[in-house]
Amino acid sequence: MIVRIAREGQSAAAAREVRVARWLARENVPAVHLVDVEQPVEADGRPVTSSGLLARAEDATLGDVVGFSSSRSLLVSPLPSPA
Repeated sequence: MIVRIAREGQSAAAAREVRVARWLARENVPAVHLVDVEQPVEADGRPVTSSGLLARAEDATLGDVVGFSSSRSLLVSPLPSPA
């Protein structure tokens, strides 16, 4: 398990990262997956998130990167568009 402890005052950023990680998992994007618990949690005013260990990965080819970039453009962001 990987535990990330952010700085005080970073709760909003941690919550946004959790939303993005869950969205990537729903869209089957190869990325680190969060542990299935309510996140982030607070510890002494610091947001804490937990994710599973990474599986052994292989080096990506240029074709892998292009394929991922193309599929990413079809995803609908879970975050509001910038003003």
